[in-house]
Amino acid sequence: MLRSNTRLKVLRLKRMQVTDRNCKICDKRCYTPGNFISHLEVHEDPDKYRCQICGKQNDQQVALAKHMRIHRPELEEKLPIRCSLCPRRFATEQKRDRHELDHDRKPAEKTARIVGRDEELLEFYKRFGCEICDVSRLTDPSVPEADFDNMQDLKRHMRDEHNDKGYLKCHLCEKKCNIRSMLVIHMDFHLNPEKYRCDVCGNIFQNLPKHKEGAHAAPGEATFCCEHCGKALTSEKSLKSHVERKHAVKDVFCDICNKPFSKSTLEAHKRVVHTLPSLMCTKCPKMFRSNFALNRHLDEHEDKVKERVKCSICGVTFKHKYILTKHIDSVHTTEAPVACDVCGKMFKSKHHLWSHKSDTCNTRRFDCTICGRVFKVKVRLNEHMTTHTGKSLYQCTFCPLTFSFQSILYTHRKKAHYEQWLELQQQREEGVKFKVLEAPS
Repeated sequence: MLRSNTRLKVLRLKRMQVTDRNCKICDKRCYTPGNFISHLEVHEDPDKYRCQICGKQNDQQVALAKHMRIHRPELEEKLPIRCSLCPRRFATEQKRDRHELDHDRKPAEKTARIVGRDEELLEFYKRFGCEICDVSRLTDPSVPEADFDNMQDLKRHMRDEHNDKGYLKCHLCEKKCNIRSMLVIHMDFHLNPEKYRCDVCGNIFQNLPKHKEGAHAAPGEATFCCEHCGKALTSEKSLKSHVERKHAVKDVFCDICNKPFSKSTLEAHKRVVHTLPSLMCTKCPKMFRSNFALNRHLDEHEDKVKERVKCSICGVTFKHKYILTKHIDSVHTTEAPVACDVCGKMFKSKHHLWSHKSDTCNTRRFDCTICGRVFKVKVRLNEHMTTHTGKSLYQCTFCPLTFSFQSILYTHRKKAHYEQWLELQQQREEGVKFKVLEAPS
């Protein structure tokens, strides 16, 4: 299994390097890098895409998938759940319900391909220009201008010249679209914003139904329940993402720090923890790993931070809206009290219950290899190990003293540096993060 996953990753990397998609063995033309690589594997293993039912030989994975539609009736013959509108059968009611939605959908109307000048979009976007050529022209004025009359010509140019799928960027919000129908919707989003305003929170969203489903779903509408922690979610996609992030088996180890992760979270961990910041602020020398963090930092230069959000219940102000959302969920929750199934202690929200379980009633064990004491939180084990090693973990920000326990550091700052401690408390209320510095080894 591990070898096959490694092979898939290698193939994905090779896709970006494929330029000539004519097979040099049989001269077959493949129109995507994935199909090209899939076809090459047939020359190594002729039976790779052979149908196991009738024995037909297929030269690509996509060809085998299309061929298997012929055997669909016999493959579905023993499945228990049948569609009420057609003879098809399914393994689960969920798949059956998703299939029945296709019976109610209207057939998509085919739109004629625009050959000449696309006047409808050019009234808003002004020009169909290749962004890659525009950037190259800044350093090399000899690069010719690349303007086109319609989206199809732009995509063909970017595909042939730059090996890119082709897109057009909005001149108002920098959003990229590669499909003409999405460009029309995005254009209408700017021209008629009231059509996309949420009647619950008052904000504007291009995909308004998806926003309402995720942000304003009633408790009864969250029909997808996690079997591990009981969390209710509004869609199957959200449930799958939640399980992958929170409950997936951590059977893959990071080759840098050797910590365990699931396959879906390893790449995100490497990107966040082990990737050097590559985005620099244009107004100061700070570096950032993501566009989100950079844009949030740029808001501080533009004094947008002064427009703080205020909690309508207690009046506390916060720097960003997502901090306010966390504050409301944890402090002003309207959920019914929940009890810990281990110790029976009551909590006013699931958020507080999960926090309690991770610290107090967690089943994980961290054993001291010297004296055998057992801890439920790894931080407590690290602090306990200082009693054996004699090394300090924390250093006071305001004086050279070091401490082995974070609780003792907190008491020290409160007593010895009371004015600075009050200032830090005020910063926390305003949403400013404060990080405890570790003592030098």
